[in-house]
Amino acid sequence: MICTSCKNAEAVVFVKTIIGNKVSQQALCADCAGQTHQAAEATDPLESLLSGMPAFLKLLRPTPRARTLRCAGCGLTYAELRQAGKLGCSVCYDTFEAHLRGLIPRIHGGATGHRGGV
Repeated sequence: MICTSCKNAEAVVFVKTIIGNKVSQQALCADCAGQTHQAAEATDPLESLLSGMPAFLKLLRPTPRARTLRCAGCGLTYAELRQAGKLGCSVCYDTFEAHLRGLIPRIHGGATGHRGGV
């Protein structure tokens, strides 16, 4: 999906805003999302929501090596991982470890390992 702001880059952040009965959606590239974050710092309600955005975007920004990175187990590429948001097999954890290291604890409330059923 293309960035709705600059219309030049691939969107990596999707923002849905609901105010009353009005819903607005934006698909932003990393640069536009960073600019939106800086502009939002002046407004208190959005500041807390977007405070972690730069660090999160840094994790998603592909490095030159990541663009060609492919899982030996299932053939999933980093670009496909970013698009689907899902890993293809257990080997993907090793293949994309550097990209997942900071992301997994955020998704799971700080947990980095399986703690068993509840």
